[in-house]
Amino acid sequence: FDFSSLQTDQIERVELVNGPQSALWGSGSLSGSIHVVTHSNSEEPSHSIYGELGNEGYYRAGLNNAGPIDLPSGGYSFNIGTIRSGDQLEGSRFDSEFADGKLSAELLGAISQLTFRYADYERTSFPEDSGGPAFAILRELDTEDVRDFSTALNMSWVINEQFSNYV
Repeated sequence: FDFSSLQTDQIERVELVNGPQSALWGSGSLSGSIHVVTHSNSEEPSHSIYGELGNEGYYRAGLNNAGPIDLPSGGYSFNIGTIRSGDQLEGSRFDSEFADGKLSAELLGAISQLTFRYADYERTSFPEDSGGPAFAILRELDTEDVRDFSTALNMSWVINEQFSNYV
């Protein structure tokens, strides 16, 4: 997973699970898992626009929107934005556009969440073992152009206080 397109101001908490977790989180989690939980819906509508400017051409801008919907335990959150790292270091650049959202409601007796995440970014940098701009003998840069879209539907039924089912 590439964390570079995940916005830190959208993270509610990070859960670290130690030990083999392949039964719950898939075959890639042999020695543990990192579960990043983004902000949930809010009981009151909230809307914000943000912008940042920095030196060497850095900027960051976006829009956040969240609130309740007319369903039991229902709510939504939506974020869209862009980042440009500027030319902080010779040969290093990161440009990103992103959107993510979450819709939650109680349906069929289950707490249901539909989430999506889209990121489109380009980056260039010196290879990790090259020595960077000061020591690299070969001046060819690594380039990466990525479009990432993911979506998920989670449903959780609480049977009683001791038992719940998660799909």
